[in-house]
Amino acid sequence: MFCVARGVEGYIPSGNYNVRTGVIELNCHFRESFLPEIRTGSKVNFNVHAIADDTSVFSITNGVADSHIAKTWKGGRFAKINYKIISAGNFTNISVFRLSGVVGCHFGIISCVGFTGGAVHVPRKLFLNSNPDPYNVAFCVFDGLDCNECGYAVFNDNFLGLVGCEFKFIRAINCNGGILGFGSSNSVMTASFGNINGWAFHDGTDVNMPTSPPLRFRVYNAELDSVKYGFYLNRIIFFSIEQIRFVHRLNNKEYWPRVALKLAAGERPNLNFGQFQAIHRIECGGVPDQLGQLVEIGDCAKVNSSQFIHKVQGCFSIDDFPKNNLCHNLFY
Repeated sequence: MFCVARGVEGYIPSGNYNVRTGVIELNCHFRESFLPEIRTGSKVNFNVHAIADDTSVFSITNGVADSHIAKTWKGGRFAKINYKIISAGNFTNISVFRLSGVVGCHFGIISCVGFTGGAVHVPRKLFLNSNPDPYNVAFCVFDGLDCNECGYAVFNDNFLGLVGCEFKFIRAINCNGGILGFGSSNSVMTASFGNINGWAFHDGTDVNMPTSPPLRFRVYNAELDSVKYGFYLNRIIFFSIEQIRFVHRLNNKEYWPRVALKLAAGERPNLNFGQFQAIHRIECGGVPDQLGQLVEIGDCAKVNSSQFIHKVQGCFSIDDFPKNNLCHNLFY
């Protein structure tokens, strides 16, 4: 707050810091404001004590909008900090960064352990019940999200309110999910997910959205090793998901993922102008009947102008798989 008020750079020396959620809050009260540059020493650890539901280590918000014209936090940079939940109680949706109304900020590596919400949470906050623009999180760069035993790496609950952001690297291990809510024009350069007990990538359209559906989402490459579910694509326009490798691994007498790719199977499905490219690596140890589905399609008529390319490799030949176990439609 000192740095914000005076427009100066901040610095956090190396060390271990005890912090509470709900304490570090920056609210510009719907006035255009500027975030500072925050540098850190070589090793800064935040030992976090959660004190309530739906709280965060850093809350950066822009208050209550009185116009559809966005008045947001601008710029700024946060260097690397390691975050670890020390005391969580039974509190839910505890995140590292809670963002609403932030434009052009550069976030360093966020390394977090034990957060029930995740590394980045964009809460649902709409103007006149349908417009996320005054509260958008736009044109931000995230150097890396390293999440262990968390809820999600990215939990975007504000539909198109997450826009034009770049995630350079995301690593999520033993989490409930990877990315929930694709937003608009966001890109993931590299992702590495393992033991995800939910969806690795979920477009967020399993509910009746009050805004337009996600669009222009891109994943350049990802390794999904023993995730329970892979990609949920229900209603999204212009998407490109490339160089994905699924590692199918035996988990409690069944192969994960149970469903690698789920298409047009939710609320008002509509997939248009997209491509999906994946290799499935099936590890030894099980039998074909234990394999999950590679592709599950809800409404084939709603999958339009899209190309899905899969290649299967591993300890079984393609002829070994029961056709109804693989998928409804498998494209080569």
